[in-house]
Amino acid sequence: MSGEWKPGDVAITQFGRSVVDSGRRCDNHGSKPHWHHVTNGGWDPLDAHPGASPLIVIDPEDREQGDELRDLIHKHGGVMLLGSVLQAALREFANPTPPKPDEPQGLGAVVEDEDKKWVRLDTDEAGWYPSDRAGSARCWAEFSAAVRVLSEGVVQP
Repeated sequence: MSGEWKPGDVAITQFGRSVVDSGRRCDNHGSKPHWHHVTNGGWDPLDAHPGASPLIVIDPEDREQGDELRDLIHKHGGVMLLGSVLQAALREFANPTPPKPDEPQGLGAVVEDEDKKWVRLDTDEAGWYPSDRAGSARCWAEFSAAVRVLSEGVVQP
């Protein structure tokens, strides 16, 4: 990293995550700049980890941070993104959507997507029908990743 480590900077080292505490006086280990290890509470002199890499923290809900990141990406030749697109990407990165479950193959399988339940009544591609019989059939590809499998149904040999 170019520049100086400042108090409160966060870095990752070969030993895990550590926080730089530059110059804080501590009775048990003097006032020299040192690393405080987040994982075990220990400490080391700064020069014990010359390959430390800085970590950044971006709050996906902080539009100003997102706009600043967007502008820096554009400044360095990246694609210009809308602030809302970047914010959605940061939210997804911070809290990834779980992968879509495999499609249940059994007849009578039940899944729930948003607030509606669907039943597999046919083995063809569009074999999913609304349990309340309101609406038309759909295929598995039309379900979002938020679909929940409630029952696997009966698989015929």
